[in-house]
Amino acid sequence: MAVAVALFLLSVGAVAQNADTIFINGVILTMDSQNSTPEAVAVAGDRIVAIGDAETAMKRRGPDTRVRDLDGRTLLPG
Repeated sequence: MAVAVALFLLSVGAVAQNADTIFINGVILTMDSQNSTPEAVAVAGDRIVAIGDAETAMKRRGPDTRVRDLDGRTLLPG
């Protein structure tokens, strides 16, 4: 039973994945319908694993995560 629960949690992404890169301190354009402007985004591979405030994104920081200070520059999707 415990194995089944663990597999289910992995399949729905309930286990936090460390980010490869976290981008902070810039203008992050999401192009979503609400025109939201998060202050940070965490990326693992080709997927966004966290977006929102810096504290939320930094929770995905692992020992090999690069933190990129945008220094006010704009990050575009693509």
